[in-house]
Amino acid sequence: MFPSRAIVLVCVVLLITGCARPAHDPTLTFRGNECSYAGPRDLQANFTLNWVVEESGPSTSIYAIVTLDQDKTVDDLARIPAEDPPPSWVHKLAYDLATSPGTYSKSVDLTSKAAYHEGPIYIVCFSANEDVALGAVGPFEVAK
Repeated sequence: MFPSRAIVLVCVVLLITGCARPAHDPTLTFRGNECSYAGPRDLQANFTLNWVVEESGPSTSIYAIVTLDQDKTVDDLARIPAEDPPPSWVHKLAYDLATSPGTYSKSVDLTSKAAYHEGPIYIVCFSANEDVALGAVGPFEVAK
């Protein structure tokens, strides 16, 4: 009788710990003239962003984590020109770039960003080969 209770207990513990695992880290994938996102829709204020560049030739892939003025949407963001500085309604919090294919990671700490106070964030992708953004995702809610 004892071994069956132990097996049940082990199964319950494994089930509970498996359900408590956090969702995988947010990941951007740059492929051709597209940028896709996989990951949670709710983010902690401190998270790791992974990005994968699958380009076959030399290119610069860029992402930016931003907030928007309240009257703007992710669709507006997806159409912005690929130039710096961005439009005045885009508020850049963090960005990075890669100049060769590979997998990259960056720790993002929104608590240390003076420009971030609260509200949703967005991610916009660019390629040095394009005149406008490759796309944008969001809004993401940020837990403090």
